Amino acid sequence: MKYFSSLSFSYYHFISLISPIKVNSIFLFISLLLLATAKVGYAQQATPGTVSGMVTDGTTGEAIPFANVYFQRSPQLATQTSLEGKFTVRRSKLPNDSLLIVSFIGYQSDTITVSTGHDKPLIIKLQSTNTKLKEVVISSGENPAYAIIRRAVANKDRNNPHSLDAYQMESYNRVEVYLNRTEGIKNAKVVKEIKTLMERQPGTNYRDAKGNILIPLTVTESISNNYFLQTPPSNKEEILHTHTTGIGLEEDDAITKLLSGNGFRDYNFYKNRVQILDKWMASPIADGWKFNYEYFLEDSIQLNKEWYYRISVDPRRETDVAFIGTIWVSKQDYGLKKIDLRISPNANINFVETLRIRQETDRDSSGAWFATSQDYEIGLVEASKRFPGLQVKVHTTNQKIVVNQPKPLAFFLESRNYSSSTSVEDENYWLNYRETASDTTTHSQETFALIDSIKQLPIASKYAFWGRTLTTGYVTAGKVDIGHWLYSYAWNNVEGNRFSLGLRTNLDFSKNLFLEGWAAYGGYDKRFKYNLAASYVLSRKNFTTIGIRQRDDTEPIGQLSIGYNASPVLKAFNRWFNLKARNPYAYTESALWIENEIRPGLGTKFTARHLEMQELFPKRMTTEDTGFTPKSFINSSELEVTIRFNPKERSFRTRFNQLKVVGPQPAPTFTVTGIFGLNHILGSTFNYQKLVLNITQKQLSVFGFGTAEYSLQAGYVFSALPYALLKVHQGNNTALYYRNASQNMGLFEFVSDHFIEFHYTHYFNNLILSQIPGIRQLNKTLDWRLLATTNIVWGGIRPENIAYNERTNRHGKTILPFQTLSNVPYVEVGYGVENIFHALRIDFIHRLTYLKNPGISRFGIKISANIKL
Repeated sequence: MKYFSSLSFSYYHFISLISPIKVNSIFLFISLLLLATAKVGYAQQATPGTVSGMVTDGTTGEAIPFANVYFQRSPQLATQTSLEGKFTVRRSKLPNDSLLIVSFIGYQSDTITVSTGHDKPLIIKLQSTNTKLKEVVISSGENPAYAIIRRAVANKDRNNPHSLDAYQMESYNRVEVYLNRTEGIKNAKVVKEIKTLMERQPGTNYRDAKGNILIPLTVTESISNNYFLQTPPSNKEEILHTHTTGIGLEEDDAITKLLSGNGFRDYNFYKNRVQILDKWMASPIADGWKFNYEYFLEDSIQLNKEWYYRISVDPRRETDVAFIGTIWVSKQDYGLKKIDLRISPNANINFVETLRIRQETDRDSSGAWFATSQDYEIGLVEASKRFPGLQVKVHTTNQKIVVNQPKPLAFFLESRNYSSSTSVEDENYWLNYRETASDTTTHSQETFALIDSIKQLPIASKYAFWGRTLTTGYVTAGKVDIGHWLYSYAWNNVEGNRFSLGLRTNLDFSKNLFLEGWAAYGGYDKRFKYNLAASYVLSRKNFTTIGIRQRDDTEPIGQLSIGYNASPVLKAFNRWFNLKARNPYAYTESALWIENEIRPGLGTKFTARHLEMQELFPKRMTTEDTGFTPKSFINSSELEVTIRFNPKERSFRTRFNQLKVVGPQPAPTFTVTGIFGLNHILGSTFNYQKLVLNITQKQLSVFGFGTAEYSLQAGYVFSALPYALLKVHQGNNTALYYRNASQNMGLFEFVSDHFIEFHYTHYFNNLILSQIPGIRQLNKTLDWRLLATTNIVWGGIRPENIAYNERTNRHGKTILPFQTLSNVPYVEVGYGVENIFHALRIDFIHRLTYLKNPGISRFGIKISANIKL
């Protein structure tokens, strides 16, 4: 159950915001104690004939990008500061050319006398003009910036690299995560110990632009080759080398792989919408540009003999989740030369204090504009001031760009990103890439050393250990992990007090062989349950694994139904309280499988299994009926074939070989499953065929009017079978909201042998409540967000399955133990509010059909928890 998750934020959760992925944990409360103080150093030597330095805001200390820098007598040698405010300007040989002029719109120009032979870096602080432009009334004509933006939109296809037949480039990527705003925990013991450590290591004092201490938590560098193909649309990233260290992180952690490469951070502003975090934001040059933004032509500048328009960008509505900042547009072909954008200060995004993205681009010989340098910085804050925040810095440098030399399609169908990457710790290897990266971090080597020193502190190791335990649910003991704590105990009216203990091997045992198992015991039923499984990676090129499992347990019939896919939290919750009402079965499974990833986004799985299922509480009949033998014991052998396809999937394998899909889903995921019962195999008494198609998609942008997620499932059972082998539609009799379930349907109300299910949720985000006069101001504080849901289930059961499942009660009446659907589908609609206290969600659900069924609820209120931005 996705929505019933931990309400607490985590270090892993915040790191995952670099790309659109959420990792549920509470590690932040541990990692916030893994602190250090450091010192930012700025060192840059000017080459002969040049002057170097940095331009900052005189009040905030923030770097000022794209400021004009030139000597008074040689303006033709002018330059602009980089994304980080750095510059190197050439000095002419003219006599008395010593007056250096620095200017930027909104700031007072500064003139500095630089003597001949000066070789030390300059720190130039510009003061804001603190003036507002008077209102300008234009009696005729249009805003001159509109004509420029209109041409930039018209030329998007020509300037967009994705319009090329193909391209490839090499990328250097670095991700750094820091803890800041640590005043609330400054007296923690671990903080004091780390400060003592830092006193013995002077010269490492990291601070942000506002002077806040930055505590390095993790840093990752990687070198990757990126490939793009226009037809058919394909892209691939080969991560060649990585270099990672982090407190509480290990080399093969999923989060470590997520931080590597730049495939999840492709910010292409030639697209109509750009996804930042989990928000879709309109590009300043989107097709509907005039609807989203207001523009002001500020200046025109000349760089390398080419002229550019400098245009400021503001959201047209102050509450929109949109950009604010400056773009530089080429006068020659209206390409985007530079971008310096932030989120609007009035855009309510949970826990995001600051967000800034800056790009520098160059025109390729093909005419397309490629981002040669990109910096992305985000400041995240906790819900309470007692907890610190995080600052994430992402830098990417692209070089060696080759266009229109397409690789064959077979190349894109080969192995996944991380299969061939190697870890390189040689500082000399990375030094060259760091020198070409003109960003704020000139001390990467010191960052690695600092984090490694913190990890050696006993108290830091202690907190890192417990942080991983709470995050993963397992306690590491050498080569095995003990857990999961989520399943260790439950109470229900079938098993009573259920106790469970599990073990699994980790990478210290083997990187290819994975063993796991658990044992459980119930106090009421006096029955031992167990699960034993083993899997082995045969090949990592196309990720081929084989596995075997033997399991004996008590399960609700809904969790055994075809097409059912529950989250671990939901499975754990279904162990609690009234398990008898969920129609539990004693369930034994023996399974053997092989799984193969043919290409990224296309995988197959073949499973052979033997099932024995015993209905524990037969429905709508009494066991006292003389001579009555319910059809409640099932002995079946089957072969299952699954094909999963998503042409644009972005995913990676975790350290336990699980596939994790991250980010938005530009295309839906198709899963086709065929199940074939094999009669007379291992005592099986059934011969059947089942076919199920599942289509899912999340974070789907709906014409700029919010986002949506949906699931469409259709299936057909071709044989007469006990209802436990048919489709038991997922209902929900609890007060909690279950995704992909019908909320007001009974837990065991409808069964079908042919069916279609459609579950849809539309998230209006800030579009409705933030626009209604009268509650707009109130919602700035509450930040509630509207949503709408619908669940539609249509199906039926053929006469042969009705006859097979009929039962006779003590009065001699023939009945079915379940309801069936007719030509009228089951329909329910709902509306709700999410983001209450930044976590809670309340849904109001109306059931519209089958209102005469016994024991149903026409209206329900469901509660869930889901942390969203």
